Amino acid sequence: MVHDGVRPLVSADTIKNVLAKATESGAAIPCVAVSESLRMKQDNQTQVVDRSKFMLVQTPQCFSYELMHAAFQQEYSNGFTDCASVIEAAGHSVSVVEGNQSNIKITHPADLIFAEAILQSNRQ
Repeated sequence: MVHDGVRPLVSADTIKNVLAKATESGAAIPCVAVSESLRMKQDNQTQVVDRSKFMLVQTPQCFSYELMHAAFQQEYSNGFTDCASVIEAAGHSVSVVEGNQSNIKITHPADLIFAEAILQSNRQ
């Protein structure tokens, strides 16, 4: 399993589900549905896109050792955004399981406020 340290609020269920699916398929990641409207930028214009076709990827991501070791032997690509993209570039599919909405990525100062709110609501 590979986990991003800026996602401290992952649930035990998400970890269990990713591990179970990866044990079955060799590679699994948690994802959540996109709830906001999306627009795609092309040149100087934007257009709406169907958000039902997109998911937000989370961690932990889980892969068999053999699969991960082999995938990371390939040459680097700018298209690698996470371990799952490396695995897929090596020709292996990646299974998706439902992530958890509170498994937010803490990147911006406001994210700390959201994380604190999640922690407070879990204590009550």
